Amino acid sequence: VDATKFAERIHHESELNRFINDLGRKESGNNWLSINCIGCFGEWQFAESTVHYLGYKHVTLKKFKNDPGIFPPELQRKALKSLIKLNLVLLKDYFNYIGDTIMGVQITKSGMIAASHLGGAQAVRLFLASKGRIDKEDVLGTSVRDYMKKFSFYDID
Repeated sequence: VDATKFAERIHHESELNRFINDLGRKESGNNWLSINCIGCFGEWQFAESTVHYLGYKHVTLKKFKNDPGIFPPELQRKALKSLIKLNLVLLKDYFNYIGDTIMGVQITKSGMIAASHLGGAQAVRLFLASKGRIDKEDVLGTSVRDYMKKFSFYDID
């Protein structure tokens, strides 16, 4: 039993790391110094407001531009893990949708987490509750459904 639990834990940690790496690749090409056209920054393209909400009030876009060392890779990863935990809490009442298919996309926990990273937990809740009729897009045209589909194949728990 202990060996099985250990193996499961290692598997889920590996899957989470694969998910985090692939999300970073999609967001910035895994470039921790990246700043996009709307001012999101870092490997996972954080909005300044998100970084502040997570408690990193000292990190601003302006300061990051001047000195990226204020938000180094290990701190960005820590912030992302905090955001994932927060989004899991915000989405827990919607886990009953896991396994359903909406607009051709199988709903999974990893897809929900990725989509909430893109558009926020509220956008995911609206997508699920509306059976996909409300499918918010970011300013670059990527939709909640797009991220739900792209990131639906990770066994994270």
